Amino acid sequence: MQATYLGKLEKGRPKGFVCVRIIRKWTVKENMGQRVPLYVGLVLADARGDAMYAEIPQEIIHTLDPLLEVDNTYVISKFRVNPAKACYKPFSGHLMIEFTEFTSIKLSENVPPTFPKYIYALTSFDKIVPAQGPVPILTDILGYITKYTSATSVTPKGKERTSILREIFVKDMSDNELKITLWGDHAINFTIDHLNNQENPKAVIALFVGFIPRKWHSHYAEHKPYLSGSSGSNYYLNPDIQEALPFYKRFKDEPMYIERPPPSEDNISAQPQDTPLAEKTVAELNAIDPYEFPDEGYKCTVTVTHIPDNISWWYMSCKPCKKKMDPQAAGGYRCPKCYGTNALPRYLLNFFAEDETAEASFFAYDDVAKLMVLKDCDLILNPLKVASGLSLPLQSIISKKFTFSINLTEDSFSTRSKRQYLVKHILERSDRRQSALYLTGSGSNTQPALTISTTSARPQTSIQIPDTPQINQEVLQIAGTSESTPAPIIDSEKTPTKDHKNESSVPVTTARKRLFEEENVIDKESTGAQDLDAQTAGGDNLMDLTDPPPPAKTKRPKYKAPK
Repeated sequence: MQATYLGKLEKGRPKGFVCVRIIRKWTVKENMGQRVPLYVGLVLADARGDAMYAEIPQEIIHTLDPLLEVDNTYVISKFRVNPAKACYKPFSGHLMIEFTEFTSIKLSENVPPTFPKYIYALTSFDKIVPAQGPVPILTDILGYITKYTSATSVTPKGKERTSILREIFVKDMSDNELKITLWGDHAINFTIDHLNNQENPKAVIALFVGFIPRKWHSHYAEHKPYLSGSSGSNYYLNPDIQEALPFYKRFKDEPMYIERPPPSEDNISAQPQDTPLAEKTVAELNAIDPYEFPDEGYKCTVTVTHIPDNISWWYMSCKPCKKKMDPQAAGGYRCPKCYGTNALPRYLLNFFAEDETAEASFFAYDDVAKLMVLKDCDLILNPLKVASGLSLPLQSIISKKFTFSINLTEDSFSTRSKRQYLVKHILERSDRRQSALYLTGSGSNTQPALTISTTSARPQTSIQIPDTPQINQEVLQIAGTSESTPAPIIDSEKTPTKDHKNESSVPVTTARKRLFEEENVIDKESTGAQDLDAQTAGGDNLMDLTDPPPPAKTKRPKYKAPK
């Protein structure tokens, strides 16, 4: 077989092999039930500096995952090259590698000194735009740490699993500040005590990779974005990269005090614990006085029976603010709130479901509905030619069984005939092998185009890829969540310059920034308006990570039709 570089791969089944280093590796788990692993994501790089995203599918995780360890170099053959997925990519790229049951993985012992140590695509702080739905490309940033909080546990409303988070604050060379939220093991294990203490008050430069840009819900920082961790997130302290050299020069002889919690407040020994919601049958739910319904709601297991065809299951929304748009006489749509014209179809899904005791009416907003249907609304609907009846993806959820966390819609507080349950989250589903993480993001072209930067500790040279590497027969452990190195020695004569030709010029939006669920087109919810964002609340899912909720509002919203 013939060796090839990642940049030379084309779609299909390559006949040759690649020699690559594992730069990062993470496991994505479903946001339901037993949190079954869905796939393993990897960032691969070759000796020429080419990088590519790769995945190990669910069916072969137990076979291939133990053979791959971060920072090791392997010769890999018998794999597929597919089009890149639409969202949650670690960097821009049109192709990805998919491992198969027949994939050959051999540990390379004769490793040349030209493989990069880091793969990143830095975004400047002023060009970070909060995500509106699925994120096409995850965000990487570089800055110096100014403070961090203690690890804290939080349980989102309507969820059953407690998550642990920690907030890190960093600044860039212009002293612009950015908040970063770490989750799970990243939050628990984060420390800089070995790099910054009273005896050694040195600045700590941090490279954060694979984060999701979100809205910062804060009274004093209404227009500032922040970054939330994902399954593919990682961080490197004092990285040996060219973009960090200005930081090292600036703080070379300047002591730096980094604010941190006292050790007594930073000892989180307990892992996230399940906090089960009370489970009710449909008959039991129907018997509860709506004014006695708890704020956290209940959970119930039901089977979808039918979707009414006399009620529209979608609406034309303003893409940034989700409000219902008004059709214009000259064509197109216009938002009555922000006066924007960027329209996007979204779900407003009314459906009936039952268990062995009774049947009831349920309602789901777009974020939950697309997790049920496993397709974005704009992918199954042509607004210019709306077909009669239900589309096949909608029909496919009929007879499917789900476990929902639910609350009541506002109409439920008026009469029993209007009683309807608002689906807050999907806790379990009968076809658990499917996942919303494979949804095609409709806004995949709205993110800035980023250029991959690679850095090696040694100069790049041409190499001979070994033909006869040794087979790795040991079960290897996954590398830690962070990598710390001492600050590199600065040589101003060898400092390379960064190429900004491909840097994005996308302007920063001026829309109001909120951390949690954006304002819905119809407020059917009675008490859960301040719940955690369903796409970001949790522990180890790309779409399941966010900050704790703001104080709950006591005023109950009034139901009214969208305008």
